[in-house]
Amino acid sequence: MTHSENEKKEEFADAQSLVVVGSFSLFALHTHAITIPNIKTLVPITLDLAAATYGKWRKFFRADMRKYVVEDHLLPTPSSTRTPEWVLLDATIVSWICGLVSMEILDTIMGSDAPTHQLWATIDDLLNDHKKNRQLILTELGRVSQGERTIAKYFMLINNFSDALTDVCAPVAYDEIILRFLQGLNEKYEHVSDLIFVITPFPTLRRHARCSCCR
Repeated sequence: MTHSENEKKEEFADAQSLVVVGSFSLFALHTHAITIPNIKTLVPITLDLAAATYGKWRKFFRADMRKYVVEDHLLPTPSSTRTPEWVLLDATIVSWICGLVSMEILDTIMGSDAPTHQLWATIDDLLNDHKKNRQLILTELGRVSQGERTIAKYFMLINNFSDALTDVCAPVAYDEIILRFLQGLNEKYEHVSDLIFVITPFPTLRRHARCSCCR
């Protein structure tokens, strides 16, 4: 185990030692965790390779790991220290992960009875295959147009693609995202696009979406 991993283990242990009183005891939290009937009520996002959801999915999932004081399962744990209680909790977290990913991802990560930390690392590697995912996101972005969407919904979609590119450490230049947004607008907004191009300073996506001409 690396020095960094040891430090993280110590941080998790310190956090766990604080949660020992009354209804918020570690035992009560872990008991609650293993009896959650549907993890999707806590993490309302399904992780999908073709969707810009990894950043949001990861934040939701880690928040619930902290809530139930089980974030230490994201780090390797020696087999010699795995108690029956630890095994039960880890199996619970594995079931959470499997219930929150697409079938494509599930087929990739379910090759063996891997513990939580291995599944987590596999997903992280899969979703952070920067070259592959950048191309996938850019391809999808190139197909997007406003269509029947409102300006607000179209803006949110473009902004999600921008966030997704940032998530894979491959952000696209600001002007390119703005241009893509304008190019996908319906024909009736062509005059708005022409006006926006001459605005100084160049407006943000949020200002585009709120422009009174586009409502």
